[in-house]
Amino acid sequence: MFGKTSLDVVYAKCEKDKTLKNNVSVAFDNKAHEIFGSYGAKNTTSNQAHDAGFDAYMTGKVFICMSKYIEIGKIVKSSKGGKQLT
Repeated sequence: MFGKTSLDVVYAKCEKDKTLKNNVSVAFDNKAHEIFGSYGAKNTTSNQAHDAGFDAYMTGKVFICMSKYIEIGKIVKSSKGGKQLT
């Protein structure tokens, strides 16, 4: 699924791949930028990667996207009569 496993590559895949991005919605709280700084759309992943706050956000989003992808896979597999993964 992923050619490389560096965080910025995996995050970009979660942002662009329809299989992953259409299952969940994760967004920044735009009101929090006054306290924590802005990670808004004006900035790019390449200049935000390795900033601790944005790395934490990317890690969380990747975890959520992959968890939902696995959950949906289990549901589809069980509805087709396949063995449930544990």
